Amino acid sequence: MNVLVYEQLNFIDPLSCVKQAVPWQAGMKLHDLVPERIDVPCGLDVICSVNGHEVTDFEAELYRVKPNDAVLFRVVPRGGGGGGGKNPLKMIAMVAVAIVAAYTGQWYAAGLLKAGTIAASSAAVVAGVTTAVVGMAGTMLVNAVLPPDKPTQAGASDVTEDSPTYAWRAANPSKNGSPVAIVQGDCNNVLPFKLSQYISTDGNKQFINALYGVGEGELELSNFCIKGMPVAQYSDVTIEHTSGTALQAPLKGFQDGVFERAVSMKLTHSEWTYFDGEGDAIQAAGFGISCPSGLYYANDNGSFGTTQVQIAIERAPHGTTNWQRLATHTISAAQRTAVRKFWRFDLPKSRHAYRAKLAVQPPSDATRYVNDVWWEYVQEIVPDDFRHPYTACFALKGLATDQFSGSFDSYRITCNAKRMTAQLPDGSGDLVERSLTNPAWMALELATNPRFGAGLPESRVIVDEFAAAAEWCDSLGISSNMYWDTQTDLASAWDELGRFGRFRVIPRGTRYGVISDRPVLLPDQSFIAADSNSLLGSTSIDYLPVKERAEAVEVTWFDPEKGRQILRRHSPHFHQLKTRLPSIAKITLAACNSFESAWRYAGYRLNCNRFITRTIKRTMSVDAASVQPGHVVQAVVRDWNWGESARVHSGSATQITLTQPVTLKKNTPYSLQVKHGSVQNSNGQERIDMADIMPVVEDTVTNKLVLTEFLSAIPQVGSVATVGKANDALHLFRVSSIRRTSKNKVEITGIEYAKEVYADSGDLPVVDGDAGNIGARNLTCSVQAVDEDGLHKKLVHLSWQGNAITWRIFVRKVGAGITPWQLYGTTRNTQITLRGIEDKNFYRIAVSHTDNPADGAVTEVLYDPDVMGTGTIRPLRVIKDDQSGFEPLMYETESGEVLQLMEVF
Repeated sequence: MNVLVYEQLNFIDPLSCVKQAVPWQAGMKLHDLVPERIDVPCGLDVICSVNGHEVTDFEAELYRVKPNDAVLFRVVPRGGGGGGGKNPLKMIAMVAVAIVAAYTGQWYAAGLLKAGTIAASSAAVVAGVTTAVVGMAGTMLVNAVLPPDKPTQAGASDVTEDSPTYAWRAANPSKNGSPVAIVQGDCNNVLPFKLSQYISTDGNKQFINALYGVGEGELELSNFCIKGMPVAQYSDVTIEHTSGTALQAPLKGFQDGVFERAVSMKLTHSEWTYFDGEGDAIQAAGFGISCPSGLYYANDNGSFGTTQVQIAIERAPHGTTNWQRLATHTISAAQRTAVRKFWRFDLPKSRHAYRAKLAVQPPSDATRYVNDVWWEYVQEIVPDDFRHPYTACFALKGLATDQFSGSFDSYRITCNAKRMTAQLPDGSGDLVERSLTNPAWMALELATNPRFGAGLPESRVIVDEFAAAAEWCDSLGISSNMYWDTQTDLASAWDELGRFGRFRVIPRGTRYGVISDRPVLLPDQSFIAADSNSLLGSTSIDYLPVKERAEAVEVTWFDPEKGRQILRRHSPHFHQLKTRLPSIAKITLAACNSFESAWRYAGYRLNCNRFITRTIKRTMSVDAASVQPGHVVQAVVRDWNWGESARVHSGSATQITLTQPVTLKKNTPYSLQVKHGSVQNSNGQERIDMADIMPVVEDTVTNKLVLTEFLSAIPQVGSVATVGKANDALHLFRVSSIRRTSKNKVEITGIEYAKEVYADSGDLPVVDGDAGNIGARNLTCSVQAVDEDGLHKKLVHLSWQGNAITWRIFVRKVGAGITPWQLYGTTRNTQITLRGIEDKNFYRIAVSHTDNPADGAVTEVLYDPDVMGTGTIRPLRVIKDDQSGFEPLMYETESGEVLQLMEVF
């Protein structure tokens, strides 16, 4: 086993590195490896690094060298040379730049980066370094190691104080005619509509300002996110919002209407740059000007001197040449980072044209002066207090940083919106609060709301039928939410809600009611439809196709956290026919937000396929006029052998004479059903009587029937009667439509009614393990040894199980240097390697499927690569001597925090 020792004695030449493998010995210390030939002159020093980590003198005395360690001894300048005179070492370095220029790209560029961030590729770093090195490459690269002399003239700046430049790209997203969204229930991660955006400038800092319309108010807004991460995780980003009241105040920064368009033209002194405005009532204009490469003069000593440019801005009424000077502004600076200015001018209300140029020709020596000026954008402004009444809005303001800049349209902005109840009519002229998580009440709101719905008065809706559908939804546990952000008609919206809620909104004359597909009580809720009250030959029975019926149902639904989900439920006879592929029906339930509801709905549709086979169509006399769509009717047709029907010619409570004969088989029990047109039950429906017929000893064809029990009322002449075998169930149909025909006849269409359809719940599927839980579980932490960027590193690696789409990793220091939770990053994988965390700290790490660390799995680790081995981190236990097998976990308290002791195994 060896130790790799590197000696870099000439810091000016990064290639002069001597390496050797030294045999490892137990108890070996770092001073045992110090090269004997190091001769350090005044002004230089020696540093020691182990596995890429610089160690102090104190740490070097304590550290015990391990097999395969990589130890670097390197000579570096001490404190910039010291003294008040000339720096000979620096002078040598300036000369040496010409010699090592071919090699400086990667090595010196690494010196410009902060510790822990040397992750850029060599090619990228070289490209970044060589972009602006013309005329001053030597000074810039050497200054990464040796700080330059302090500038002597006012206004000069130090290159080491420069920072990267971040900016926003001008754009205007406004689109006319976009609908205002409607929120019903609790909607998560909605994509609001961007009403407007513009760029503002504070000194050289550039901010994006965006206004979003979430929906018709009043709404509760929360959980504002950028690319799935909470806004709080972004520096210098703020959110203000309104709830959507009638008199809400304008949001800060959006009191005016701002229409921003990009110009992106370089200004010159010789020619004007023109730009045509678009608004006809513009009362102010703003101009964004920038020097993107900075504005400075390069001094001989490598410092920056002040230089300036002058910009002339003019406007004219659109279509004319009556140019008027708005201003001539001067920009002075001595900096390499971008210089930005914004000027606003009040204008007469009109449509305008604009132009700009450099008022004075700036110095053109490109080796000394950097003074390019660009016209970035124009803002046309209509001053007014835009309150956006009845619309819940939020305004986002964000500083351009390395984390948040560039094209704002590339950032996905989301939030949560909630409106849980609404005041709806109760059927008696009053309003009552109803839940907007019930699809039936959601449908009623769309029918009656005067702002975004149909605005129907209470007299035009049958509230009791909506209430019955809502009660059925509640009994099934159906809960919903909808974010209506696409323009649609009322019928389509009703269909979307009714598909999930198992109801249909239908017109009933001039009013609107609801058919709710639910079990009914029979026969009180039914109506006899027989040959005797139907037009001769008008009855038709159709059988629904069964050959291609779906053997499984695939339901697409939408989880509040995970978004779009798909489940498939199989019938008991799935794919029993092996000669063809199974038939699968695909259904999308936009209003469904839970697995349980989607599963039960799939069972309901499978039952429909299994038990519903027949449809009926009849042209009925006026006797059928009282039936309505959604009612369940009993149907008897002689040809079906279900029974025979006729009308009452005369009769009493025990004897009935029919208008036509019926056939009675000997020794066979028969029953009579009669509909009393003039007698009603307590629920207001026509009464239907049923009584047994006296058996006959011979096969008989007769129209005179003797009953074994009394009817509840004497049937009137012309009443409908049906004769069938006792205890035989008459076939039932639910009326789906009624159409008027000639001569006051109506055509009734129905579909078979089967109570088995409504036993749809079944047992929820049993999945392996805890797959139904989307949270993180079985979180494992380990230490892995990797070789990256020429360095040997020990990194913390996390792995876990769970079913979320996106995982959020939170980190906080515990113990003496305690910090609050901070978002480390996100991943779609169930593993991640942590990079860039400070060593020699005790960390608590959480993996969560939400924005709250408390919802996730948590582990702890003391991250110290110098002493850590590799392997899995597990809790440290105490081995008991009593052989009880009990191994309690070990804990300690540090700065008031209870910490679990962990060890690498």
